[in-house]
Amino acid sequence: MRKFTWIAVVLVLLVLQMAFFFFASRKDGQVDVRVNPDYQETTYAIIKDGHEFKMVAAQTELNKDVMVYSSNAVSIQTQLPPLKTLLSEVQKKEKKMRSTLYWQTTKSYPEFFARMSDAAQKYPAWSRRSGHGNDNELMVKIANENQVYPELTELFSSLGYTVKVASVEKVIADSITEMPIDFMLWFRVEKK
Repeated sequence: MRKFTWIAVVLVLLVLQMAFFFFASRKDGQVDVRVNPDYQETTYAIIKDGHEFKMVAAQTELNKDVMVYSSNAVSIQTQLPPLKTLLSEVQKKEKKMRSTLYWQTTKSYPEFFARMSDAAQKYPAWSRRSGHGNDNELMVKIANENQVYPELTELFSSLGYTVKVASVEKVIADSITEMPIDFMLWFRVEKK
């Protein structure tokens, strides 16, 4: 029994030491690039001030122009420097910028969604009761006409690209105000 206890203690210490070296080797703000051949994708990640910023670039034929961005930060201003670093790294490693950016979580760009809700109020067509047609198409129109993503426009412009909302999916509206509160967001990125 004693021998088993010592072996268990040694194993725990080894695991803790490996975990320490793994996390200590990831410097705050440094891009970590990982290629996953099983999923045919490359993940670019940064940890900065306790927040994770991640860009996944697909390598499959179907999704070869798609980048998926996610972050646990709750302000676009917090995300802009790491996002620029990630985009620059993608551009450098892949010799081009992907043409489609999927913004994975609405919580990481609350300014966009607040502006969308404000802008939607100005459109008489935006009402669940009016039977106006496709919410997705209307949301794209509202986003682009009102330029509700100035931070991304400026960021991509600094890298030599333009950006605009290409598509939204699964629009969810508040049951009381009927204003959009959540949806999946796709951007189109093009060389200037």
